[in-house]
Amino acid sequence: MAIALAAANSRWGIDDLRAALLDERNEGGAWLRVRRRNGAPRLDIELRLERLWRKAQQRIRERPRVADRHSVHGEIADIRLTMQAEPRHFAGAAGVTDHAVLSALLDVAGECLTLTPSASTRQLAERAGLSHQTVARSLRRLTTDARYLRQEAPSAGVLAARYRLLRPEVDAEASIVRWESHRDHDAFAYRGLGRVAARLFDLIDGSTDTELVELSGLHPRTVRRHLRRMAAVGVIRRVGGRWSHAGDLDAAADTLQTTGTGQARKARHQAEREAWIEWTTEFDAKRGWRVQRGLHNPLQRLLPLKMAA
Repeated sequence: MAIALAAANSRWGIDDLRAALLDERNEGGAWLRVRRRNGAPRLDIELRLERLWRKAQQRIRERPRVADRHSVHGEIADIRLTMQAEPRHFAGAAGVTDHAVLSALLDVAGECLTLTPSASTRQLAERAGLSHQTVARSLRRLTTDARYLRQEAPSAGVLAARYRLLRPEVDAEASIVRWESHRDHDAFAYRGLGRVAARLFDLIDGSTDTELVELSGLHPRTVRRHLRRMAAVGVIRRVGGRWSHAGDLDAAADTLQTTGTGQARKARHQAEREAWIEWTTEFDAKRGWRVQRGLHNPLQRLLPLKMAA
């Protein structure tokens, strides 16, 4: 497998690999040249070789080689292009949520320069402008589908879960590439314009209604409804049948009375983290030597959460 992976990464074909393994001077191909007890050659050489090559190609797709930071950024860019090339995979309300969560995880991977990023549901919620419960449900869908994401290690204690980013094979070209997103702005909070409007806002770049439907994979009525809502608060405008960005998102958030939603979410998540660290520390202490000797003194104070009041 190591030889097959090296050959595939070197852009070899199966014919090149066959010639190298069947060469008598190559000791690494002895397993393929082994003969039967009577000295006759094996009849399943081609079958074994094809199976080996298929497994090597699959492993490269699941775990692409990464040599430096440029390779990481290139692989992340390919994943984003693949996401744009199949918008129907992210259709519907759940699909829009999955797209936002996966994009947030790609942002984390790009900042950490890794294809196996580790992020909690609250970290992704702050980047995606969603609740951490919604992010948790989205991650379960994405890992169950295992098309773009696979869980490498579950969360443990104060350590977040680790994921493996995958790039499916899609033979299509994306016409528009936009890496920046405004999905975490207060204007697109749950009680504001919403996550569907945030997805359309990121795609708007002189696009028509029909182009937005094709790029987003959403129903035409859904696209038109959210475009009207964004136009009503002045964040987009239509000129000559094409939509473009217009107003200030901060002013729209003031109009929608959602200013400060992101900061409030971050403050609430920080309080929950502190409460969790305190609780898990106390839980671990209950199994220590102080409990066995009767010296354990549990903390008796309220958690720093609104729900504890």
